[in-house]
Amino acid sequence: MGDRVTESEEETSYSYSSNEEEDLTELCAFVKYNKEYKREGPALIYIPDNYILTEYKDGKCEKGYMLHGDNGLSELKYENNKITSRTVIEATPGKLHDPTGTYEFNGFIQNDSPMGFGICKDIASNQVIYQGYMIGWERSIDGVSKKDNKKVFSGSWCANKRCGYGIEYDENEMISREGYWFNDEFIQSNLFLANPLNLSMSKWKVNTSLCSEVLNFSGFQKVEEITFNSRNFETTGIVNITGLQNLKKIEFEANGFSMFGYANPKRSFCISDCPLLESILIGKYCFTDFTHFELSKLDSLEVLKIGSIDFDSFNFYEASFSIQSSSC
Repeated sequence: MGDRVTESEEETSYSYSSNEEEDLTELCAFVKYNKEYKREGPALIYIPDNYILTEYKDGKCEKGYMLHGDNGLSELKYENNKITSRTVIEATPGKLHDPTGTYEFNGFIQNDSPMGFGICKDIASNQVIYQGYMIGWERSIDGVSKKDNKKVFSGSWCANKRCGYGIEYDENEMISREGYWFNDEFIQSNLFLANPLNLSMSKWKVNTSLCSEVLNFSGFQKVEEITFNSRNFETTGIVNITGLQNLKKIEFEANGFSMFGYANPKRSFCISDCPLLESILIGKYCFTDFTHFELSKLDSLEVLKIGSIDFDSFNFYEASFSIQSSSC
């Protein structure tokens, strides 16, 4: 990423077409899901060598932003959740204060608002508090936050919150935590080795929870096999495995995704639209308090094993049970 404000010499606008060289394949999406398993709210999407910042309303988005050149941004327009156009934002270098007079931004500006890479200072202390991309006074996409002229966090941002891969530093600027963040919360450290592009791997062994609320793998389009380790994910309330075109096997080892309390109407499990999925294995004592269980549009499914025949496994103990198929 750029470390200074410069003017881009590239074209100011162009129309997007699928023939362009840039790969817009979604690798991973950091976004919440509503009760209908539709994306809802701000989202940061990793694509090869870039990011997309957008916002969903009931599963649909109309516009977004992505990095352009050294310091600029492009605006994306969508139809039916597909990018139909991309225009480089014509921002100009300058300085301005926020409406409260608390902060000064020195960087790319459009319509009296930050729109691109820049440096944000606290006016009272004259100290840099953020260096990176901003969209309308919100830290966005990629940047470094600072306190007392020392790095606090370096990584991805969405809607002014830490989101995606990042590094947190202690008061001596030594790394204190490195991993993935969502909605300003640290969610895990040992799922990915270092590079977000590892999301293109075909096999996953997941040893710790991705998120305290929603487990979603929709961006992992190349994954063929997923195994969730035992005795984890007890606070994950929604498991949504949808639209994985290459997934063949998924296994949940024993004692996972369970609070061992009363049935919780907010906890749900859904696997759907995975055309090559052949095997679903769910160990004993998994999902004991989940109240919704659904499998649908799994045309290649051959093996479904839930619990153990030798034990009372209590899987989905008080859940409704729904299996649907598009095949006769």
